[in-house]
Amino acid sequence: MKSDFEYPELHGKTIRRFRISTHEDTRTIEIDFYDETLLTLKLELVDSVELGTMETGNLTDIHSVKAVPVIR
Repeated sequence: MKSDFEYPELHGKTIRRFRISTHEDTRTIEIDFYDETLLTLKLELVDSVELGTMETGNLTDIHSVKAVPVIR
């Protein structure tokens, strides 16, 4: 089953930080905006990540994205 989600209240906000964390079976995506809004998405499983370009409403130039661990 495929589901698409949009968050209209985030439209136009500028991203300050984008972070992906992994903890056991959960993946968390945090998007921190300059106006101090924080969007957190908790995912149970991520098989792959793809990045593409929107051109006239169509997704093009789709390719896989490799994750790079954060070194602290």
